[in-house]
Amino acid sequence: MQCLYDYAWTYCYQRNYKKSLEIIKKYEAYAQRIIKNTADERIVKARYTKAVILENQGEYEESLMLHKEILEIRRNGTNQRAIGVSLNCIGFLYMLMNDFINSKKYFEESLTYRSVEQDLRGFCTVHANLSKMYFLKSLYTN
Repeated sequence: MQCLYDYAWTYCYQRNYKKSLEIIKKYEAYAQRIIKNTADERIVKARYTKAVILENQGEYEESLMLHKEILEIRRNGTNQRAIGVSLNCIGFLYMLMNDFINSKKYFEESLTYRSVEQDLRGFCTVHANLSKMYFLKSLYTN
């Protein structure tokens, strides 16, 4: 099962998104057949990968929908760092869609989770994304 997941990422890195999406759908279907709990991290991982592929294809609305589903699953779990990651992904998508108000909201919420978990790398990533957002916002408002 892990091999399918790895192959999907390999094709994604090669920018062969069609093949990557095809493989990750197989991975997700297989995972759902053997794992009945849809909150299982392997299924969440498949959805996350699918969301990243869709984002890279410019399918922001579909990617956003998947990331929000993932966030709701993760909010019911105990992994605070994963919640921070999901919030950052959602903020990033809103930034790509030029919705700077929602982007800032999700980035700031992500920062609270990153601070609590003392996730320095994640904290820096969110700050870098906030900087990009403010830069893009300045381009659109001037």
